[in-house]
Amino acid sequence: MWGSAFAGIFATLRRSAFHYGRLSPLLRKTVAVSGFPWRMVVLHTFLSHIICRLPEAGLEACHFFKFGDIVMKKRRLLEARPEACAETIIVSRSWARSVSRSEARSVSRSAARSVCVMLCMAMPTISFATSNRIHYNNQDLFLNGSNLAWQNFADDIGPDPNTPDMNFFDDVFSKFAANGGNCMRLWLHTNGRYTPEWSGYTVTGPGTNTIADLKTILDDAWSHKVGVICCLWSFDMLRPQYGSTITDRAKTILTDDPCQQSYIDNCLIPMVQGLKGHPAIIAWEIFNEPEGMTTEFGWKDVNRVPMASIQKFINRCAGAIHRTDPNAKVTNGAVTFATTADVGSGNKNYYTDARLITAGGDPNGYLDFYTVHFYDWVGTPRSPFTHPCSYWKLDKPLVVAEFLPPPGCKGCGTTPYETLYKNGYAGALTWAWTERDSNHPAILGQMKAMRTAHQSDVEIIKKQ
Repeated sequence: MWGSAFAGIFATLRRSAFHYGRLSPLLRKTVAVSGFPWRMVVLHTFLSHIICRLPEAGLEACHFFKFGDIVMKKRRLLEARPEACAETIIVSRSWARSVSRSEARSVSRSAARSVCVMLCMAMPTISFATSNRIHYNNQDLFLNGSNLAWQNFADDIGPDPNTPDMNFFDDVFSKFAANGGNCMRLWLHTNGRYTPEWSGYTVTGPGTNTIADLKTILDDAWSHKVGVICCLWSFDMLRPQYGSTITDRAKTILTDDPCQQSYIDNCLIPMVQGLKGHPAIIAWEIFNEPEGMTTEFGWKDVNRVPMASIQKFINRCAGAIHRTDPNAKVTNGAVTFATTADVGSGNKNYYTDARLITAGGDPNGYLDFYTVHFYDWVGTPRSPFTHPCSYWKLDKPLVVAEFLPPPGCKGCGTTPYETLYKNGYAGALTWAWTERDSNHPAILGQMKAMRTAHQSDVEIIKKQ
């Protein structure tokens, strides 16, 4: 029913004498067309990502208006509101005036109204990723890389005068670059033992040399044309094995508003401000597998807080990052699809814009793309290797940011990077370079194969 209904509407629109062209991926969630007799028609991304691919619609490629004079107005709104339009494209009246009256009349007003009404009704319940690439360095890239994730656990940046070991980092970045790798995932505070700087349960600063050390690592990464996902915290912050001093203060910044704000104001914002615009930063990642320290999903050897506390922390940190550096991207490393998708038995996406904003109250506290992890214990129902990205019906690009390289992962196949690429994901990052049994040849071989097969999708081009 939906396919035939929308096909009919599109047939009416296509009969107009407008110039055709493929609907641009830049039309993220909404297209508002002004200057026509109906004044404004709201078209959800549903058009480009669903209707344009429906065989029953009889469209091998989605033909739509070739827009002339375009102004992009960016605004992030709650996805729970039917009127919410995360980004709008407005076709100016100057272009509208260039269309003849007869052409304009050829488009049915009733069809336009139908599109608006039907899509506004669909918006709260149907959401789809706008791209299967990560926009970085003015490119749309498939992230082709690996986790480091550290050389010295929680101690690669900060007050330790012996870190970072730049000979080590330079060697890794060189090997990534030589084999087509474009992304490294690097853990920073991790459990909070060395950074940030604390006074009791209050954060007083990033910690001595924290920003300078991270900048040194990022500078070296960029010299090799490798980007970095900077992961701030891990569930390890609540592991009792690290002692009550670490776990108690970590739990406090997760659950106590003033202490949480002290981290945001005195550490996070200075870090983001000090590194604002650095070309090597792909994204700031708030947590690695925070579900492991929650009452809902937590592991037996980890202290726990409610999932709502995790959502609130992500929301408030993401909001602070977006305000400090409007061009920065934010993500979060979810342990499985159990917490990253509303599709599938027992699954719930805790990280939608609406759910994060409800938890923390910051309208800027959203994720720019999702990352999820996969290991054989997760099982095939939640595997990105057996389901295309479209299966999860997510509204943002999705990177698979942890899985074992072959032959470590039995359910990933022999060419996991290529599989994820063909399945429509936005990146593949193996775990992990510094594991004792890490298979470096397999990791580098996967990266190299991706560069050979898909160079334009993985190669970072530095502007002169």
